[in-house]
Amino acid sequence: MPRSSFARHVRRMVSTILGLSAMVALSSCAPARSTGTAATAIPDRARAARGATSVLARIDTLVRAPREAVIQRELLAGNIPSFLRTLHTVRDSATTSDGRVHVIEYDVMPDYLAIGDDADFVRMPMTPHTAQVFAEAYGYVLPTRRMVNAIWRAATVKLEPQPLTEAREASGSFLQHHRLIEAQLVGATRRALIAGIKKDVVVSNRLLERANRVAIYGWHHQNGVPIQPLYVGHVDWYVDYSHGIRLVRRTMRVDGAPMSFEQIATHPVLHVLVSDEGALETTRADGELRFGFTTGGELRAGNYGRGTTGGELREGNYGRGTTGG
Repeated sequence: MPRSSFARHVRRMVSTILGLSAMVALSSCAPARSTGTAATAIPDRARAARGATSVLARIDTLVRAPREAVIQRELLAGNIPSFLRTLHTVRDSATTSDGRVHVIEYDVMPDYLAIGDDADFVRMPMTPHTAQVFAEAYGYVLPTRRMVNAIWRAATVKLEPQPLTEAREASGSFLQHHRLIEAQLVGATRRALIAGIKKDVVVSNRLLERANRVAIYGWHHQNGVPIQPLYVGHVDWYVDYSHGIRLVRRTMRVDGAPMSFEQIATHPVLHVLVSDEGALETTRADGELRFGFTTGGELRAGNYGRGTTGGELREGNYGRGTTGG
């Protein structure tokens, strides 16, 4: 089978199986728990954990991989401010292709991912790979363009963007921009849902156009117009002060029934609740495809390739169906 035909065949099988499992979930799952719960899976911050000032001094002289390793280690250890642990529920709806209106709810961090404690923290830009590791470890995902727009609409505090023009990739600019945001937030409650302060690192099908890219979008003005259209022009190790990581709890609710982000985003009908690009072919901000099949024919997670520079799946072990096909 030609490679392009094989890739389309795999995507159709994935979409079909996820669609069937999602429809079963809608009809049989118990009602979800109350929303806005604390993100208790993230470890408590250790008393000896370093504040942001110390972490920034540590990474100031580091380049790419060593810098990201430090950021990843601090995050996985739970070195984040306490206010990020109480989530806000965003409610959205859409009319699907069958003419039905469906309602989705998902729980989001009130602000962008930061390192440090409540008194000494900084909103930390990072690569999509670092963000994805933390998200997967504690049951989160990164948003899509549609979700970023919904979060902005739901925000109770909307700030006007504060762009910088020099030393965009320097850790000193990370801190400078953080302080500009903090100056705007004087008098606001720390646990409010805040928007308009960063470009989001997002999940997008456009990550499959070219390998090793980061997708960014957003940074809305107060009139709702984003500074940054959906963009995949940067290589995936590129990070600057304007990039932010907004985490969303992976388990969402569709019409009151719990479903995973992956089930919804790849569903042939329900994807419109989270995606304005059609059903997603990758549900990760690093663009990897993580779909495969067990010997019983059920979908399972695994690293089964990513897009080539032409956007097709590479040849590899993409799983196998049952002996009956």
